Amino acid sequence: MLGQILADGAPLFGAARAEPLFADLQFTASPNGPSRSCAGGSVTTEEGERDESLRYFAAMRRFAYTRDTFSDCTRQNARATIRQHGVVEYAAEAQHDPANLADSYDYYAEYGDDTESYVYEVAVFSSTPVPEEVSGRFEWRDWDYGREVRSVLTRRAVRTPAAGGDLLIRQGRTDAPFSQPPVLGAGVSIDGPYTYDSEVCGFATRSVVGQLERSDRAYPRNGQLTISTPEGDSLTAVFDAEGNATLNFSDGGSATLEASEVEVALDAPVC
Repeated sequence: MLGQILADGAPLFGAARAEPLFADLQFTASPNGPSRSCAGGSVTTEEGERDESLRYFAAMRRFAYTRDTFSDCTRQNARATIRQHGVVEYAAEAQHDPANLADSYDYYAEYGDDTESYVYEVAVFSSTPVPEEVSGRFEWRDWDYGREVRSVLTRRAVRTPAAGGDLLIRQGRTDAPFSQPPVLGAGVSIDGPYTYDSEVCGFATRSVVGQLERSDRAYPRNGQLTISTPEGDSLTAVFDAEGNATLNFSDGGSATLEASEVEVALDAPVC
């Protein structure tokens, strides 16, 4: 049951452990942009500087940007064939003063354009390719004490029914980006709307808010996570230093789980 309730947060625990729902997801946003290596297809690149709004932080900055347009660009590594198609633009602040500790260092990456999504497809040798259609934007703000990430992104993994069917994930909205503020020490903080729609599991909407640490195996420790639905139902899971959890439900009920039970629940199939 906990595994299904926390389904929205499964990728946030550091590993795509919720088979079969998230296991095929390969795309990772990066301020450094994707690889431009093409054994097949092509990529064209535009570079320059311009003033650009850091939308989710309400700040204007001068950025040095790179805009890559991929046309069925393919390459191979030791385990898979990778295909990219569409537009990726990524940028770093051009006028940052590292001596000014009160000044952040800002980046952004934007995927897709007005006509089509960016496609990132990984085909592990002898397996069926799983294209991910990605649209949206990540913004990073680095401080001397850590990094904050805000994003509004839509991802669709196109899969066969046998592989779990299509999966649509949305994180953040224009008026409420999905936020991951910095946390001192080994931890992660998350705040904002995060939804998924799966052919296997049906539609679910959750607002995920919390601050917690992660163990070296990516399980939650020290903190809490609150997940609520538009209908007003909610669950707050409070984790101690050992990973044991106390669950408090909006109807007044409660339950406790030992760390081993939390791990089993999070490792179980979401649906």
